[in-house]
Amino acid sequence: MKEFGFGHFNSTLPELSLKGIKILAIDDNPECCGILSMLFKLYEAEAQVVTKSSKALELLLQWQPQVWVIDIALPIIDGFELLNSIRSLEAKQGLTPTPAIAITARLTPSIEKKAYQVGYSALFAKPLQIDNFVATLMSLAQTTLPASLQASPLKPD
Repeated sequence: MKEFGFGHFNSTLPELSLKGIKILAIDDNPECCGILSMLFKLYEAEAQVVTKSSKALELLLQWQPQVWVIDIALPIIDGFELLNSIRSLEAKQGLTPTPAIAITARLTPSIEKKAYQVGYSALFAKPLQIDNFVATLMSLAQTTLPASLQASPLKPD
């Protein structure tokens, strides 16, 4: 297993790609944002990584991501409140709820329970298991595409 910033690579999965997948990530830690940005670039995602909840909400309407990645421990508006705000904005705009992944450095059973209760599709503890994280992003992004546009998430040989 290879260390990558706050995550680990496990080379047992086939080559993965996030090419063309729009991901919006929010983490208040600039170092984590930098690592997420590098990760998304490595896997060819179309990603926006921001440090403020207000910027994320602004991008929701302008950019319409296919998947959210949200740190639970954000200041002022935590990841639970942010997802509630996102869901409210999506409903007002008549948008289908966008799949969301929660990430946290402090995973506890109560945080896990609350994350799924508020509507997160997946939850990952830091350090991230990169292959599982990327595979989950790919899977969730496929649910946001019309069936005619869905493609195999694996790169051809």
